[in-house]
Amino acid sequence: MSGDSYLATYVYWVKNFTHMDNKVVKRITVHHQAGSNTPQQLARMFNGDRKASSNYGISNDGVVSQMVRESDRAWTSGGKATKYVPFPGKGGENDACAVTIEVANSTGAPDWKISDKAWQSLVLLCADICKRHNIKPSYTGDLRGTFTEHQMFAATACPGPYLHKRMTQLVEDVKKAMASGTYVAPQNVCYKVQLGAFSKKGNATKLCNQLKAKGFEAFVLQEGTFWKVQVGSFREYHNAVTKQLQLKEAGYKDSIIKEYKV
Repeated sequence: MSGDSYLATYVYWVKNFTHMDNKVVKRITVHHQAGSNTPQQLARMFNGDRKASSNYGISNDGVVSQMVRESDRAWTSGGKATKYVPFPGKGGENDACAVTIEVANSTGAPDWKISDKAWQSLVLLCADICKRHNIKPSYTGDLRGTFTEHQMFAATACPGPYLHKRMTQLVEDVKKAMASGTYVAPQNVCYKVQLGAFSKKGNATKLCNQLKAKGFEAFVLQEGTFWKVQVGSFREYHNAVTKQLQLKEAGYKDSIIKEYKV
């Protein structure tokens, strides 16, 4: 069992990554953003000219986003790949066998703290990754551990003093989450891909009709004072992600996956 995490509720596949055919995930590498990006801001940054990316991001409010599939190499700990140098430097070699996570900061230098919600999401995401890839969580402060930090591969202070001092605690919390099963996807929910929320029903209907004309099973749902345009209703999260990718390929690049109780 591998795939990607159901915990990512904002998925935007970026262009900055290296496709891999036979990636074996052996590690989780923690990074900090040295800032506080929303999922949308992080995706735009990693889809631009910076030539960097990560598999996942976590914002201050605990929202988990995904930008590169776990089966591919994100450009997080190492540089951009080329035809002649597929994994530049130790960081690139690490990314070729790791899932990388960029966590937002709730404060700046010198501590670069993260919020409690971001910590909780980090723990659950790591537990999910470890379970699916059969990784035994460990932190040794060097490359022997299955939990590593950016500073082990490059001349950087990332993931910052706050996370660095709590890596051992992270591993212990991940072990507890795995033992309790708190990261497991709930069975009484469904997932829908949402493409917009409008204050006027007419605008929502217009978008809905456009989607239907392109063959998507779209509908308009009223929630409070907003009219929301959504596609599908999936019991399995990965099916919602697949539909989201199809929508992106059809030109609808900005969408989110919403979870509903059933």
